[in-house]
Amino acid sequence: TDCLGAVLGVTKMALTSEKQTRIVIEKEKLDPTVTKVYQIINKEHVALASLFIGASEAIASIKPTTLLIVVDTQSPRIIMNQDVLAKASKVAVIDHHRRGEVTFEEPLFNYVEPYASSSVELITEMFPFYGKKVSVSAFEATIMLSGIVVDTNDFTFRTGSRTFDVASILKEYGADMIK
Repeated sequence: TDCLGAVLGVTKMALTSEKQTRIVIEKEKLDPTVTKVYQIINKEHVALASLFIGASEAIASIKPTTLLIVVDTQSPRIIMNQDVLAKASKVAVIDHHRRGEVTFEEPLFNYVEPYASSSVELITEMFPFYGKKVSVSAFEATIMLSGIVVDTNDFTFRTGSRTFDVASILKEYGADMIK
């Protein structure tokens, strides 16, 4: 859920800047929790669901100006689709994991902060500095908060004051801890 929440945060920033935005997803590769969330998105949040596309559609739509933003990993080996990465000439990486032996070659942008609790934490911290007010729905904020909850094991692991600051921001957006 950290990856999904981070993707939603990046998507909301791009949409705020009126950029054509899509979220690449391969349903068969989703874990059970994200599968449940994705089903809710498809049933109850049609506008959000319309942003999700499969790998083949993504590959067909990639242009030289397309920026592929990869979140929650620094390893090209574990991204959702290798062919999408191969087609994209511009790549940005936002992650909170320590760098491994295999990483992206010369990304256009590389923001890695291993002291952050989650990728959602990093992206939510970007909102105030984005230059435009990023609008996040309560549902989207709840998904983002779930990414922090999962990655921190209910706020017990790798949690610092900035983690709680971000959780507070997401609560202001309407994130529901019970959900």
